[in-house]
Amino acid sequence: MRPIVISTLACASLLVASACAGSPSAPKRLSAGHLEAADVEMVSPTGNQDLADLARGSRQLGHDLAISLPSEDGNLVYSPASLALAFAMLREGAGGDTADEIDAVLHLPPSRQLDCNTLLRELVEVGEGDTVEVNDALFVDPSLAVEPGYLEQIKKWYGAGVEQTDFPGPALGDINSWVDDKTRGRIPKLIDQLDPESVFALVNTIYLKATWDLEFDPTETADELFTRADGSTTTATMMRQTHALDYAKGAGWQAVRLDYAGGELSMWVLLPQGPDVDPRDLLDADLLAAAESAFASRNVDLSLPRWDTETTAELTDVLRQLGMTHTFDDGDFRLLTKEPFQVTQVVQQANITVGEKGTEAAAATAIIGETSAPAPPDNLVTFRADHPFAFAIIHDRSGVPLFEGVVADPS
Repeated sequence: MRPIVISTLACASLLVASACAGSPSAPKRLSAGHLEAADVEMVSPTGNQDLADLARGSRQLGHDLAISLPSEDGNLVYSPASLALAFAMLREGAGGDTADEIDAVLHLPPSRQLDCNTLLRELVEVGEGDTVEVNDALFVDPSLAVEPGYLEQIKKWYGAGVEQTDFPGPALGDINSWVDDKTRGRIPKLIDQLDPESVFALVNTIYLKATWDLEFDPTETADELFTRADGSTTTATMMRQTHALDYAKGAGWQAVRLDYAGGELSMWVLLPQGPDVDPRDLLDADLLAAAESAFASRNVDLSLPRWDTETTAELTDVLRQLGMTHTFDDGDFRLLTKEPFQVTQVVQQANITVGEKGTEAAAATAIIGETSAPAPPDNLVTFRADHPFAFAIIHDRSGVPLFEGVVADPS
């Protein structure tokens, strides 16, 4: 078995690597140890692309993850965007039922290519004081023939580059060093190890560092009690400010929007009102839409804890429960490679730090797959009974033939 790793990393400004494409008539094999440039350019949107469908789909995916991910202490941090971008790029190599279920489970719109491309382009500039960086690279072992059309698509729409590296050892170091660099050290090791037969890694990174438009005064920060879901209490370091902020409320919830300095990013804090309201339910796409339409400026006395959270989640079973079966069992990835291929594992790691000055966050998604057909053994013998043959049924202990015969015409 030849495992293949497809990884995506997300946090929050866009740096796009070059990609490699081959001739349209044959899979592309590269010489080891260098980055090759494609003969296609990343698409530049010509108009104002409406991203409402992409936004709603990503929000629905986020809610799916919120209610599905396990957490020992109730804390969660994850990236719907990371998972969606990872599968959007994988989707370029998928066909048939596999492509359909990726669209359905990840809530990718029919306009996913232009939508994702537009999003990546818009993240280039999020305003002064904030940083969002998105990077993509395809790491390929020289032994793997990747379809040139696939390389062209991930470069054209996602700006993904391709680098030749020997798997598994050198590739493991190259991938983790690249991720460590692109996430500013927040995720120093995306992959612990690569199977000896691994040949492929598609890696996307997103890094975010954003400053509050209205920073919290550190002198107002103090330790206060924080009540857990079970009624027990703990001590939290609570930040405070009183300002005119966007505020909304509904049945069982209230929400506040905190803008970041660049004017293109914000954090929505959604607070349950009542003991029977699960905070995960407040991430429902319809509720987020309701909050968005209801936001209005109010004077708000805000208390918000500082927090630093990390979540590592195995998503394979979660995605199966959401309806992703072909991808893991009998995936159609003929547009990626002619070798039989299926996804075997999906893992995401994410972390976030929130304080008086702003927010820093990172997330990593790894989609791991393998080719499902082993190489033929040496000295392979072919046996085809496609002409008259004899047979014997032997009693093995005695060697006595119980039946013998000839098949001259099996029809």
